[in-house]
This record gives sequence, structure tokens and C-alpha cells, in this order.
Amino acid sequence: MAQPEVIDLNTIEPPFLSEEEFGEILKSAGLSEDELVISALTLARKIYAGRTRDSGRPFFNEHVYPVVARVVEYLEPKDAPKKERAQVVSAAVLHDGLQPRNKTPEAIDEAFGFQEAIVSEFGYGKVFDTTYHQSRILSKGTLGNDDAVEDLFMTKLERARGFPAGEYSRVIEAIDRMNNLLSSIANAQALPNKLQKYDHKSRKKTLPIVEEIGDEKLLNDFNAILDLSERAMRQMGIIPPQTKAA
Repeated sequence: MAQPEVIDLNTIEPPFLSEEEFGEILKSAGLSEDELVISALTLARKIYAGRTRDSGRPFFNEHVYPVVARVVEYLEPKDAPKKERAQVVSAAVLHDGLQPRNKTPEAIDEAFGFQEAIVSEFGYGKVFDTTYHQSRILSKGTLGNDDAVEDLFMTKLERARGFPAGEYSRVIEAIDRMNNLLSSIANAQALPNKLQKYDHKSRKKTLPIVEEIGDEKLLNDFNAILDLSERAMRQMGIIPPQTKAA
């Protein structure tokens, strides 16, 4: 049996899009001048101000822009009305707005403050619903309880089905997870435990959602990143979490 190709982990780069590249993607999608998308970007710049990724690069360039770009790509063959595409893209822009920076009460209060800002700007409509149902916004009662947080999150994703355009919450979550996992692979040598955690959650929690969505390209892309993750861990001498019990 042929051995997997050796990966040069030093050459794997996290996803990254410049302002100009992202602007061209929105322009090609006919959304660069859409008022809803512009409002979402304006609010997101306040919410994500100062955030960076593990690489030290800006949160917008390494996470928000690539996630939104992949959402635009997903929508392209769906023939959805422009209004719906604008709502989904706006939700993708804001998708981490309700994600607490950490589990402290202060961070959770901040996230609830951002929730109020999103409702104030967009109301309780498709933008808010799509953002809310794929977020891990926490109650103070779940502090320190990772299982409770994940159970609440999965319940929200299930409930999303009953909302207009609710399936897009699941699509955004899948694309968000792909971005996080690829970034973790790029930073695997510095943060191996984080890669293990993301790999495990991606397989156990997110992969079944992607399979259920039923989009062949999205599933192939997701599995390709999972394959790269497993190969990276094995190459580093780490037993992938999904094989430990085997």
C-alpha cells in the first residue's frame, strides 16, 4: 500500500483574503453595493475590532473574508433571489458576532451586547436568525461546561431548520469549521492540541451536518480538509482522536 505523500507543514498557509480580493468577490456576486451587506460589514468592523488569529494576522482577513467568500461560492449555483443572497452573506459576515471571546462573564456580556446591536440594525429577521442559530452564545449557567455548550449549540442548529433560510445557518457553520480547521493545520506545530480538538469536533459534530446538507462540493471540500488534518497529525506523531479507540 502506497504511503501518503509527506506534508511540509511549514508551507501550509491559513486562509487569507485582502480587502481588495474580498471586494472583487462581492462585486462579482453583485453585492458590493448592497445596503444590507454594507451595514453588516460596518457593524462587523466594530464587533471584531482588534481581533487576530493564532497566526497574529487580522481576524477579518484570515477568517471573516474567507468564510464569506466560500458562502458566496456556495450560493452561486443555487439561483437564490438577490435579497436572500444578501441576507445570507450579511449573516456570514456577522457569523462570529455572537461568539464570546472566552468563557468569562464579561465576554458573555459583550456577546449579548453584540446580539442587541445586530437586532437593532437588522431586526428579528433572516439575518439575525441565521447568525443566531449557528453561534455559541452562552448563558452564564454553562460557564466551564463544554458539554453543555455543545449540546446547546447542536440544539440551536437543529431548530434552525424551522426558520426561513434556516438551512443556511448549517452551511455557514460548516464553512466556519473548515476555515478553523485549516487554520489549525497551518498552526499545528505550535498548537497541536488545538488541531486535535478541532479535528475531533469537526468529525463528530460538523461532518454529519455537512453530509445532511447534501451539497457534493461542500462535502468533498470538508473531507479533503479532514484528510489533510489526519495526515498532519500522523506526521507529527499524534494519534488522531477518531482512531484512539480503534
